[in-house]
Amino acid sequence: MKTVLSIAGSDPTGGAGIQGDLKTFAAHRVFGMAALTAVIAQNSMGVPCFEPVSPALLESQIEAVCADIACNAVKIGLLPTAEAVLTVESAMARHRQPHVVIDPVLMSSTGKRFLHRSDTGCLFELFSRAELITPNVPEANELSGLTIETERDLEQAASIIRKKAGKRTAILLKGGHFGLSCDDYLLDDDGGRWIRGERLEGTIARGTGCALSSAIASNLALGYTLEGAIYRAKVWLREAMRTAPSLGKGAPPLNHSVQYTG
Repeated sequence: MKTVLSIAGSDPTGGAGIQGDLKTFAAHRVFGMAALTAVIAQNSMGVPCFEPVSPALLESQIEAVCADIACNAVKIGLLPTAEAVLTVESAMARHRQPHVVIDPVLMSSTGKRFLHRSDTGCLFELFSRAELITPNVPEANELSGLTIETERDLEQAASIIRKKAGKRTAILLKGGHFGLSCDDYLLDDDGGRWIRGERLEGTIARGTGCALSSAIASNLALGYTLEGAIYRAKVWLREAMRTAPSLGKGAPPLNHSVQYTG
């Protein structure tokens, strides 16, 4: 059985974070493992508070996994402090993984800030160890220093981020916060191209960024090419959003249990 490790924060309601990642791994029939970066009190309405895991404990979790079970892929999500970023970067340097996907979670969908704005620069050394990073438009604005208003801006932001991260790292800049479609822009060694998507009218779900990156990591572990893994993940995510259960007082969680239907 293929294995995927998630390094991310928690969500006690199960809609995002490590809990959502493990559900996504199960839906893709890979064996999920997890190293917790932060304990977060959150629900569909917001994030009242969170507490980072100590760097020593974070490192020990990753070492416990890597010393025992080989990872076919790693998904990295919320890193709440510069110390956490450096800890994970050091671990990825020691344990070179075949596939690393990073979802650079800088704040929650409801606006709660995690990694301090002055510390975002330390992410790029970690990015250089990834096969793919998956920022959304607000994250790309911060990482590139641009304000994305057009497709051309989005393409330029992806180019800037990739140059800062290192040429081996591909960028999937997610367009869900931009325009009327859900088109994403992929920039890798083969150049840049748009991966078109369809927006579901009236559908607002949370945890989509966590789920997409975890689904991509799962598909990479299963042996699909990068573009194939992204395509399969987007098809799965659309169905998970379409069938999202009506739970909570805010944006509902995804239906993580759906199977790939492409």
